[in-house]
Amino acid sequence: MQINQYPSASLKTLSKTLTVSLLIFVATSTAKASERYPTESEIQQMNSELSRSVQRILSGELRHHLEDYRTEEEKKSRQVLVEAWSKVNPSIAPFLGMWSGYGQTLSIYPSTTPGRVCVLEGGEGSFYGFTTGTVLSESEIRTRDRRVIVRSENYLGIVGIYNGKPHFGGEFPFRNPRPLPVPSQAMLPTVEDETSGVESAIGQFNKNEAGCTAALPGAF
Repeated sequence: MQINQYPSASLKTLSKTLTVSLLIFVATSTAKASERYPTESEIQQMNSELSRSVQRILSGELRHHLEDYRTEEEKKSRQVLVEAWSKVNPSIAPFLGMWSGYGQTLSIYPSTTPGRVCVLEGGEGSFYGFTTGTVLSESEIRTRDRRVIVRSENYLGIVGIYNGKPHFGGEFPFRNPRPLPVPSQAMLPTVEDETSGVESAIGQFNKNEAGCTAALPGAF
């Protein structure tokens, strides 16, 4: 965790911030491959931990990290997307949108294949990625790269197995989904050297082998 994110914090507050962050969401690099898929027992464990973590953060000093900064227009626009896809591919609808994390974004797009989604990830450390996922329930997506996205209302966590144990990738949950941007705008690089990583991910999305789309049903 970058200490310069809190330049005016006292040592006591900074220590508490670091401790809570590490306890709640282990900062595992999203670029590192998950060793295997989490078991059902591990998924249930982490899903419960996601819900508890959200409540702990919202009731503590770090609650501003989970506050909802969306405009009413963004909420309405995202709801239009959800309602439209719920009529033709209902299992994926609750997951759709651009979810914000701490220095990360997770954009979950619909697919014309029933029960499937397309995922674009962007984050600090020059990591940009594309994967597809299969929706197993209203709170669970299994991705192609051996991870599981778990959902608790307006919050998501990405679970992978690292060193034999399940961990969340990121320090805070992804939260409060916004409308989906066009794919080329979903992972804007912060420096010029990162452009190739973005282009690679967008290229995979646009191959459309999984039926990835940013359009509403009926527009393709």
